Amino acid sequence: MSLTPEEISELTDEVSLWFTQDYISVGLWTFYFYHYLTTLGEEVSTIWPQKWRTGKILFLLLRYIPICYIVLAVLLQLRIHIDLTPKVCQRVYIAEATVIRRVGIYGAEVVILLCLHALLGARRRYLALLILIYMGLTIPVIILANRLDSEVSRAIPLSELDQELGYGCTWEGDLSPNIVKIEVIVGYISLAKATSMAILMISVFLVRYRNTTGTLLHVLRRDSGVHLFSLIALRLFAAVAGSFAELLGFYNIPDAIVISGQYTISPILACRLLLNMRKSEDPGVQKSVSSLLFGPPVPGDNSEDNDDDEPTGIPLRPVRRYAGLGRQGDAKGGAARRDAEAEVGTDPVAENNEGL
Repeated sequence: MSLTPEEISELTDEVSLWFTQDYISVGLWTFYFYHYLTTLGEEVSTIWPQKWRTGKILFLLLRYIPICYIVLAVLLQLRIHIDLTPKVCQRVYIAEATVIRRVGIYGAEVVILLCLHALLGARRRYLALLILIYMGLTIPVIILANRLDSEVSRAIPLSELDQELGYGCTWEGDLSPNIVKIEVIVGYISLAKATSMAILMISVFLVRYRNTTGTLLHVLRRDSGVHLFSLIALRLFAAVAGSFAELLGFYNIPDAIVISGQYTISPILACRLLLNMRKSEDPGVQKSVSSLLFGPPVPGDNSEDNDDDEPTGIPLRPVRRYAGLGRQGDAKGGAARRDAEAEVGTDPVAENNEGL
């Protein structure tokens, strides 16, 4: 089939865009595996000894869901030189988009809400209110996104161009006007949710800065403000890109960055945020974290700072002892010891008096 120079130029630009998307995705995926391998020891020592509570479940989900996403994304997005049937392409896309992606996104957002609540030190009813508002903004997105995914996932027999380039699937690509409108609505709702989280985060840090000593920079560093700001900024960027999806087109660079970044960088930031909350030295944060996420420290938990522990592991006994309930046996033992010491000519009480 002969092509005009204009068609060849357009096709060249489109293929170049595909390759650029592939390189962006591979770079982010490689970074995720590097981070995973270099932090595996910290995960084993800090998270594995914890009881199965909200914090551990969220951490492990966000830690291993991206690996599942990457495996499926390789089949759909990269040049694997394997011909997949349209039915296989559609099922893999649905599994990746409707299950794995959303678990990663919503899991990271729940981590943000729980950590902000822990930093604020508010009562449980305020957490319930936050979750209620969050669910009110999330459930409509899930319902509308299911309709969107059902049309975006439509695959056709592998085209000659995709077969020559090595891609495993060919997507129909043309979306109906109603689906385009749904995509825009989903983007606006996501933008409203991300903006609300950003406002909540700024409010929490302003309250902590007002009620604690030190500069705002100190408060941000102490309370993992960098991770929270980065995580919410990534969600805002994704929401903005989703809101302008109609203008950007089906294939675009911002979309590639958003998709790969949301499902690799966001879990990394959320997991680091959970670890930092576990290691926080703020008594109020520790209390909230213990009740919401991880529970009290358990044996083998190395998440706390143990610099003040004795090298032998034997706790020091208090110098002064006080009589009280349940101490009668101790008092009798102390009297017998003093009688024995008097027989050998030593009286520690007399020695102390002489020293005074």
